[in-house]
Amino acid sequence: MRTTRFTVRTADRSQILRRQVHAARIAETLARIRRQEQLDRQREQLARPPAFQNVLDEPDTNFEDQPDEGEHNQEDETEENCVWVDLLEDQPNEIDIAIAADRERHRQQAREFNWAVLLHHLHATYMKLKAITKDWTGSNSYNSFTSCSATCSREFHRTVDLVDIQGQRRKTIRFCECTLDGVRLLQLGYIAGSPVRPQTAFSLPLLIFHNNLWNNCHVGTLPFTVALNSWLEPRSQRLRARQGKHLSIPSLFSQNVKHCTSH
Repeated sequence: MRTTRFTVRTADRSQILRRQVHAARIAETLARIRRQEQLDRQREQLARPPAFQNVLDEPDTNFEDQPDEGEHNQEDETEENCVWVDLLEDQPNEIDIAIAADRERHRQQAREFNWAVLLHHLHATYMKLKAITKDWTGSNSYNSFTSCSATCSREFHRTVDLVDIQGQRRKTIRFCECTLDGVRLLQLGYIAGSPVRPQTAFSLPLLIFHNNLWNNCHVGTLPFTVALNSWLEPRSQRLRARQGKHLSIPSLFSQNVKHCTSH
């Protein structure tokens, strides 16, 4: 029976080029693996006792019923025409794993850098609004303090999920090129959930409430957000991500608290 192998390509162009560069080493490794498999099969065959059968012990055997050589040849030809297909999926090698780890490390470093830049611009606006709103305890805590430069010529709108202690909702926010997105959300009384193009923001009263619970009751961030979700969702709009999946408020809130409290 003939065997035909088809390779299912699951690699991109860069991975294919790397495999071409290291083709000699890959071929040597593959040959060594196949030799080892062949040795294992030979050892298994040698360890298996031969099967002997005495036809005289079976008196009911009819020798005339045995197929002739022509029938054997036809069966052999039929088996040879059969094609056995092995689908071999490419396994990730150490180079691909190292590249993926390096990309993840670079992504985390970029996120930390973007947070540092945003928090640097947030500080002055935060101190100003803290005095105006009496640390977001006054009647103007939810007022808009947005300001835009007279020379700003480009505005755009984007939908942002706003999470507050009283409820959560989805609202279209007006942004502009002269003010960072995180600063604009702070002028509305919210802290962005991400440093670049935020899609979720948390109100200052909510963050202050969590800080008071943590200082006095030692309530962790995850239990707090789980309880917050259970409280807000039946009473307000349920938020969802772009793909229609349920928005994970605990993970976003944890990242927000981590960066705001560490600076």
